[in-house]
Amino acid sequence: MNKWKSTVRPDYAFDELVLLMSTPGLKILKDYGVEDHEVVYKRWVKYVNEYEGGATIYENFDEVLALLHHTYKQGIVSAKMRDQYHIDFVSKDLHNHIDAEVLSDDTTKHKPDPDPLLLCMEKLGVTPDRCIYIGDSIFDYE
Repeated sequence: MNKWKSTVRPDYAFDELVLLMSTPGLKILKDYGVEDHEVVYKRWVKYVNEYEGGATIYENFDEVLALLHHTYKQGIVSAKMRDQYHIDFVSKDLHNHIDAEVLSDDTTKHKPDPDPLLLCMEKLGVTPDRCIYIGDSIFDYE
C-alpha cells in the first residue's frame, strides 16, 4: 500500500531536499503529507541509525571541544530529537563538553526561528551580545 498522499512527489530534486536538512524529520513527514508519519518516522530513524555506524568524528574534534570548554560555555541547538542526539553525540562522549542543549523536542518553533537559540542562551545564562553561533546549514545563517 502506498503511504504517500497524492500531493507528495516521488521525484524531488536534491536542491529541494537539501533545504530540509535542518528540519526535524517528523515535521518533514507531516508537512509533506506522509500518511502514518509516526510509523514512517520510526523506520526513518532505524535506517539513519544503521547508516550511523559508518560515520566518524573528525580527528581531534573531541579535543577541540574540550579545549574550548575550558574557556567558553558551549551549547547545542539542533533539529535532532533527543533519541537521535544521544546516538549521534552522547554515545561519543561529546556531551561532556556541552553546558546546554536545545533539541527539536524542546521547542515548538525551529530554526530559522530564534526561539531555540534564545532558549539555549537562557540555559547558558548569557545574552545575545555575548554569543557566537556557528552553524552548518542555510537555516543557521538565516
